[in-house]
Amino acid sequence: MNDAAPPDLNGPDTPELLGHLGDWLRDELVPKLSPPQDYRARVAANLLKQLARELGSAGDGTAERDELAALLGEDGSRDDLVRALAKGIRSGAFDDRDEELRKFLRSYLTRRLKVTSPRWLPKET
Repeated sequence: MNDAAPPDLNGPDTPELLGHLGDWLRDELVPKLSPPQDYRARVAANLLKQLARELGSAGDGTAERDELAALLGEDGSRDDLVRALAKGIRSGAFDDRDEELRKFLRSYLTRRLKVTSPRWLPKET
């Protein structure tokens, strides 16, 4: 009996393809280029890897919008809620809710860093 997983008949998904393309650019193409093309190719590779992470990350922003709505005690679009949060921080509305604000910001920044710059996150053990 063969315990190997069956092949994925659909092939790699879009995030996987973008990630592989980014790896190829960084690992295979960049070393063969000279300045300034090598820099531009590294930027392109990093962008492809970021797009792969963004497309592969779970959710559509609904969880973030819901967290913002709960924190602010109001409803609205994500952009409206972000503006309301910034206004509330500037006005001192969160001065007595410091820990609650920190918890939200830590969660928000962690989610963003997972997509944009995962190397800045502490290594998970």
